Amino acid sequence: MSNSILHCLFPGGDSETSESILILILILNSLEVIQSAPRCVECGTDRLKPDSIYFGESLDPRVLKEAERAALEADIVFLIGTLGTVDPAAKIPAMAKAHGAVCIEINPIDTELTYLADVVIRERGGVVMKEIINEPI
Repeated sequence: MSNSILHCLFPGGDSETSESILILILILNSLEVIQSAPRCVECGTDRLKPDSIYFGESLDPRVLKEAERAALEADIVFLIGTLGTVDPAAKIPAMAKAHGAVCIEINPIDTELTYLADVVIRERGGVVMKEIINEPI
């Protein structure tokens, strides 16, 4: 597994989401896609999920509040590989723009957030970011 943050599905998890993710984990285990899942350091279960939001899940209110705070302080906001259609996250770039941030969109297609962009790069995010990271300063 990569360096992504994982969350235990049990403490405070919502049972409907947890059940669907557990089913996915069982399928992946049976296909031997994941063979040795990491374990929760608190309860020992191997039922963990990446630190991302799946369809039907809500954002953690603390994370959303922190994202809004960061948007109000940002000088530059990168819009990379998102269609900008899922609220409340889709509203965060507009908050940053309203407070003076420069918005740079990196996406092969127009999105719901293109109107905010000061700079538009029509390419896949992975391609552009690889170029940026490998560019000598």
